[in-house]
Amino acid sequence: VWQARSFIRTNKDKPFLLYLATHDVHAPIAPNPRFLGTSGTGRRGDTIQQFDWCVGEITRTLRDLGIENNTLVLVSSDNGGCGVYQDQEKQYGQKLNGPLRGYKVTPYEGGVREPFIVRWPAKVKPGSVNPQIVALVDCLAPAAAATGQTLPETAGPDSFDLLPTLLDPTKPVRDHVITQSGGASHPACPRAIRSGKWKLLTQQDSPKYKPELYDP
Repeated sequence: VWQARSFIRTNKDKPFLLYLATHDVHAPIAPNPRFLGTSGTGRRGDTIQQFDWCVGEITRTLRDLGIENNTLVLVSSDNGGCGVYQDQEKQYGQKLNGPLRGYKVTPYEGGVREPFIVRWPAKVKPGSVNPQIVALVDCLAPAAAATGQTLPETAGPDSFDLLPTLLDPTKPVRDHVITQSGGASHPACPRAIRSGKWKLLTQQDSPKYKPELYDP
């Protein structure tokens, strides 16, 4: 985090892109000693406390430098919580993926539907909720647009610019999204397509699943 803060301070007077991929909530679960026992929900909960602190350090740096209002911050994840932590769910009474069915490497909502938190005080109303469909890949196109860059034709062909829907939640940027939690080579996770209110799970080459259609 200190390197990220240093980068922000160095580039505060010009457009910049910072991609910060933390290890905090991925195995091995190894929180810094300063966070051990702080959550009351075990070491995994402690790492989430650590992740929250990391995000806080970034936003505090933006605020201290006077650039928070004009800086777009996106916080999300590439997949849902892993099923190997189900014992911790029972012990502490907290579901990793909330009310959603499934875990990482499953095609269900618990494996692929993630919080997508946006902080942009000058443009996005705090506490507002956006109902539109977006995907993590949609971070590439708006990053280029927000910094005045033009992507090559071969870069991010499946990335939609989500800036319009961030500015106006009534404007969709895509009408469908294809998901596959676990990667194309994972035998337990067939592809799924979400179109409007419908979600179709395809069987592909996975004998574990049959085609399923949902109105999630």
